[in-house]
Amino acid sequence: VVSVLGAWISWTILPAETVQVMAHKKLMPASWGRLNRHGAPHQSLLVIAVCIQVVLLVVLMVDDAYTFAISVATMAIIVSWALASAYQVKLSLQRHEIGQAVLGAVATVFLVAGGLLSGWGFFLLACIGYLPGVFFYWRARRENGHAGLSQGEKIATCIMAACAVVSIVLVAAGIIPIF
Repeated sequence: VVSVLGAWISWTILPAETVQVMAHKKLMPASWGRLNRHGAPHQSLLVIAVCIQVVLLVVLMVDDAYTFAISVATMAIIVSWALASAYQVKLSLQRHEIGQAVLGAVATVFLVAGGLLSGWGFFLLACIGYLPGVFFYWRARRENGHAGLSQGEKIATCIMAACAVVSIVLVAAGIIPIF
């Protein structure tokens, strides 16, 4: 019972709170940060619940559910951390903090190598999960008076969308085995 409660909290409450904070920082639509009469971010909780159900349905259909879930989640995290460490390099170089830049470069190389060694198929599958976030980020930027995505963000979105389409084709062809 304690384990199930911990899983419920980590799968529901923490992501909803994260999305609520992102809405307050204008990275997600403002409606995702609004609280209901109980002090809970109702729209964030609804979206997170739908996402959890989709993940659970996918996990039910794959051959080795645990390995699949942990591999895709790990790849999604590796991509995020690699981008964060690359940003650390950029920021450190701008501030002339060579030590921090070196640490960021080592972390970036390590994460990229780890991602490559864990398999390109999981990277392609993770791109499917990133795409809906781009839409909501774009919507938040529009709400806050920005023209939309920057040129770099558009290029990154196109690359991500292409990877997502490739992953769907490769899954359908059986090259990336999930079923």
